[in-house]
Amino acid sequence: MLPTNLEDKKQIVPIGEAAQYLGVSIDTIRRWDKAGVLHSIRSENQVRFFSLDELTHVKFSKPISIKEAALKLGVSISTLRRLEDRGLISSTRDKSGRRLYSKESLAAYLEAEKSELLARRDKEQVLRIQDAPKNSILSRTTNEQPLFNSFSASAAQITQNSNDNRDVSALSTVSKLPGFMPATEDLQASYLEEREKVIETREKLLEAKEKIIENEQRIFETQRSLVNLWNTNK
Repeated sequence: MLPTNLEDKKQIVPIGEAAQYLGVSIDTIRRWDKAGVLHSIRSENQVRFFSLDELTHVKFSKPISIKEAALKLGVSISTLRRLEDRGLISSTRDKSGRRLYSKESLAAYLEAEKSELLARRDKEQVLRIQDAPKNSILSRTTNEQPLFNSFSASAAQITQNSNDNRDVSALSTVSKLPGFMPATEDLQASYLEEREKVIETREKLLEAKEKIIENEQRIFETQRSLVNLWNTNK
């Protein structure tokens, strides 16, 4: 028979259903009732009944197992153990030595992850600014022109020095050959083209890193929403 001292009898369940709802044994429910974790109401024939509100509070506020914690954080159990070994997340142990994680420890870890993620994103933005190409190929040409001027000067010096050496005197006419200057210009253009490709490749790598960080941030927000939902249901 249901107890008569509750206005809404739909909000109470017998001890067997309470155990099933919390995923523990009936003996555990009795121990929790005796310890004051739960508060039962007795029927006329001494059957224990429990409030669904209180059961829900206990269900979502009690520490969770390493398997449940790993699922909520979206990591493997082995990864969660490594995180704890590195001091990035904390746990308690039950009488059997099994790890238990509180909502506070999960929330603290996620908050630290958020800070690290934002720091990485800021760093990537700084690198992107530092590695950004100049405004135009013309400006890069201007900046790199001294290199080619130096090359032309060296070629002229070789030609001049060769005048003093009869065995290699033919080099003196190199700069006068029809294809000499076009070849130099082609070399310069080839260099600039390769330089452009390198810059484009670095840009693509930075864009890829940014996408990875954005995906990690979306995953983090999802994980934090789950923990917030867990806290709300407490």
